[in-house]
Amino acid sequence: MAAVHIPQPELVGREAEFDAIESFLSRRESDGPPALVLEGEAGIGKTTLWREGLALADARSYRVLVARPASPEFEMPFAGLADLLGGSVDDVLPRLPEPQRQALATALLLVEPDGSPPRPHTIAAAVLSYLRELSRADPVLVAIDDVQWLDSSSRGALEFALRRIVEDRRITFLYSWRTGGDERPPLSADGLRDGSVQRVNVGPLSLGALHRVITTHLGHSLSRPVLARVHAVSGGNPFFALELARVADQRRVPTAALELPYPRVSPTRSGSASRLSLQARGTRWSQSLQSRLRRSTCSKGLSGRTRDPDSSQQSTPGCSSSTRAASVSRTR
Repeated sequence: MAAVHIPQPELVGREAEFDAIESFLSRRESDGPPALVLEGEAGIGKTTLWREGLALADARSYRVLVARPASPEFEMPFAGLADLLGGSVDDVLPRLPEPQRQALATALLLVEPDGSPPRPHTIAAAVLSYLRELSRADPVLVAIDDVQWLDSSSRGALEFALRRIVEDRRITFLYSWRTGGDERPPLSADGLRDGSVQRVNVGPLSLGALHRVITTHLGHSLSRPVLARVHAVSGGNPFFALELARVADQRRVPTAALELPYPRVSPTRSGSASRLSLQARGTRWSQSLQSRLRRSTCSKGLSGRTRDPDSSQQSTPGCSSSTRAASVSRTR
């Protein structure tokens, strides 16, 4: 009997996405796509859902192959494959046909090249044989986080395999993809029939869901005006919302300080906010907020309301001479 997996508290507001992953991993012997991609902008929560997918697969006795490529590895041939296959290579590689075994071992830098480099087709065929061999004992989940950073060599070999396991539900793919560049995610290869890759959009959180996330991480809730402003500026992105919430919470921000002139995030054609504009908005809003609070602190310090009576300092820490001068001019 498979173990029951209980979703983590971080999945607030992600019930539909979690259900999609759970349903996908439950369709071992039935019709359905062999791959599911979690897509959305940076910071939206794809990796959290992806990790839940790994836990679900483990509870259902999948053999999980994991890769988490990063941008510096994008130009490293077969770096992704090395991560995926590294934990099982000693067991499976000897069972492959000799040409495939030699080609894959060379690609994974396990042996020195024997003459000319192995052909990409031989390596791709070896990856397919490898996955099928591994799935004889247990169903296999190929799990890749941030697939946009997967090197092209690994991507080509995995797409070759994916085109050929459409009917084999003992081999499945789960990966996350950061939107904002290509219209189509990697590993949705040419030659796949429509519906072979299930795309799950991870969108912004609602105000209520964001309230629960912030309360969980801060240990207490923000006031309604502050929460509403954080939600508006972040566009419902939990990563940036938490950064803004921490600034607001640490500085004890008055509601008036939140009224900064930034319009709502504009959606792109895919319906998600631009990562660059969102990050820029968050940074500018945080900097403006802290600057406004510093001016307020300097002004209070000069008027004597916030000075430490035991301090011999005549100026407020963190206040520049120009800021103090501006504060003085406003108090005259």
